[in-house]
Amino acid sequence: LVMPKLSGMQLFDSAQNQGYGVRFLFTSGYADADLSKAGPEGQDVPFLRKPWTVAELLRTVRDVIDRPLRGRPDRS
Repeated sequence: LVMPKLSGMQLFDSAQNQGYGVRFLFTSGYADADLSKAGPEGQDVPFLRKPWTVAELLRTVRDVIDRPLRGRPDRS
């Protein structure tokens, strides 16, 4: 969620607004107070809070892959 120059949510919003069909999985080790400005609160975006286990990561990645893709379909 927190990256230099552009937040993860800004990247997500930009991809969605431009119609790109990209899957997102957010994860962060920042405290809840730090995420209040950058987090996916109220968004239908998969979010995995650290610390996570390998089993949680695998289950969440599988869920993200199985979700219907939003945006325009991949043109490759």
